Amino acid sequence: MRILVLVLLIAVVHAGLFGEDPEVAKRRKRQEAAKTKKREGKDTKKQKPKKPKAKGWFGGEAEEEDPAKPIQTLEIQEILTDPDNIDTVTMQDNPNLKQEEIYGLWEKNMHDFVPEDLVNFVVDSSSATVLYEDIGHTSPTTIKGAYYVHGGQDARVINVFVQDPNKNIIYKRSDEIQGIMIFDTTIPGQYAFIFSNLDDSTIKTVTMAIHTFEDKDELI
Repeated sequence: MRILVLVLLIAVVHAGLFGEDPEVAKRRKRQEAAKTKKREGKDTKKQKPKKPKAKGWFGGEAEEEDPAKPIQTLEIQEILTDPDNIDTVTMQDNPNLKQEEIYGLWEKNMHDFVPEDLVNFVVDSSSATVLYEDIGHTSPTTIKGAYYVHGGQDARVINVFVQDPNKNIIYKRSDEIQGIMIFDTTIPGQYAFIFSNLDDSTIKTVTMAIHTFEDKDELI
């Protein structure tokens, strides 16, 4: 009989018929409220938007940009809008020059230009392509190059920059379909050749050739 009464008492307590101690009840309610809030927070928590992958060379997707690289895609727009980054003056800027005079200037300035590196590449729409070149000159040395956008008379303009290993812009031309690159190195290291198509929705094919005046081992 005592066992039966004990069992019934335990059942009654578990059923809450005797009620809880006020302090215990308050603590239980706080715990339940905290659990509910935490559970609701998980359900309503906003997902962080995924970072879009950077556009890599040749229009493909690249891994998230490494800040140690000479250039980041997001910096290109700043270069375009920075008033301190003025266009490099070149021989083709004089509107009074006749065609034969331009050829003469080419011969004068580019007679020793031997394209050691020539590459064709694609610059995707609303994107940019960055090519890197290791240049090891320990003293300032004039580097020469040339580029053009394919398409003939229908070719569309592109923006071109060269950035030294310290992220200084040492050559800049805006809205060109072709051009001659002449600039002096600053320090040994990796130079970035940036072809920006951020403000155009068309895909462009570009040819670039440079001469760094270095003896480089050819890969076999």
